[in-house]
Amino acid sequence: MRLGSISYINVLPVTLGLERNQVGFQGELVRAEPSALNAMTRTGQLDATAVSSIEYLSCWQLYRVVQGVGLSAPAAVQSVKLFSLLPIEQLRTVAVTKASATSRTLLQVLVPGLQVIDLEQTPHLSEKQPAVLLIGDQALTAPPAPYELDLGQAWKDKTGFPMVFAVWLCKRTLEEGPEKYLERSREWGAQNWNQVIQESMRRTGLDAATLESYFSGMRYHLGETELKSLNLFYKLAAEQGLVKLPGSLAEEKAWSV
Repeated sequence: MRLGSISYINVLPVTLGLERNQVGFQGELVRAEPSALNAMTRTGQLDATAVSSIEYLSCWQLYRVVQGVGLSAPAAVQSVKLFSLLPIEQLRTVAVTKASATSRTLLQVLVPGLQVIDLEQTPHLSEKQPAVLLIGDQALTAPPAPYELDLGQAWKDKTGFPMVFAVWLCKRTLEEGPEKYLERSREWGAQNWNQVIQESMRRTGLDAATLESYFSGMRYHLGETELKSLNLFYKLAAEQGLVKLPGSLAEEKAWSV
């Protein structure tokens, strides 16, 4: 089994046990940014993987959602933020990288009419780029800006739901999915929390207190509430013309197909 894993620290509580061969996984673990995993999923290169939650709409015929394990934030997420030199309501454009499809779509849902400018490199605030969207470790380590918008908190304020930023997918033809390995690794992370924090410190340079605060705002269970939120996200994005829902997904709960 080729199992894709997001390279940011946000999934370490689920994946560190896999990375350190603590859960009996005998396959290949592929660590990459969300955009790279999204691309590999579209071409069927991975048997199972974590992907940006919006990516499921492009590959649902080949993959199913692995229920029980996900990446969500009940309120502020800290690692998906809009940084701006201007008040949010005055913005017309925002610079983003192609690292995450979910975050850019979520921003457009939350701030309708905002034009997204794609950059290959990490965007930086300047007079020419007065607003940037950063995700993952880059958002966590970015200097503060005059105006900031935490997209997890903004989604909570708008809908009352936690925001699902990533899901794990599995090929529909795979006889044995990754559920047991992901659940074992999540349990290992909880039981070896100090190792999760130490590895996160090593990768980001952030201190333990900052990381404890960050992880306290993350959830790694994909249950009924998270699935309802995911379907609402798809619906609102489709209403704004940001994505297109296949007929069967538009008529039913997307995750159940």
